[in-house]
Amino acid sequence: MGNTQSPQKSFGSVYPNENTEARPGYYFGKGKLIYQGTPVELLPDESSFQKLKYSYAKSDKRVFYKGTPIHGANPKTFVSINRPDVKKFSNKPELLKLNSVLGMDIENNNKRFYYRGNLINTE
Repeated sequence: MGNTQSPQKSFGSVYPNENTEARPGYYFGKGKLIYQGTPVELLPDESSFQKLKYSYAKSDKRVFYKGTPIHGANPKTFVSINRPDVKKFSNKPELLKLNSVLGMDIENNNKRFYYRGNLINTE
């Protein structure tokens, strides 16, 4: 009888080599944004980068899902909401049935909901 150790998962590098996994998530520094090893092109005056949960992030100019900008999303009001919190913001059955985290912003006093980075519903 003895202790056995399971192999530890390697998280890779921000800049992965060929045949190695990239480190998950967003990394920002020295004017660069990287999502899972892939550089994301920033606008010349883009700043104030903030990681949100569930693959969402935002800057002062744009909102991102998995490193891809979400066209038209409002970074000033954008938040990510998990399944239990969806009920706090909407009672629409089609939103409650989704088995996923949503993004939400407010534009012109309308709540807009995003599923996997795509606009799906407005209220």
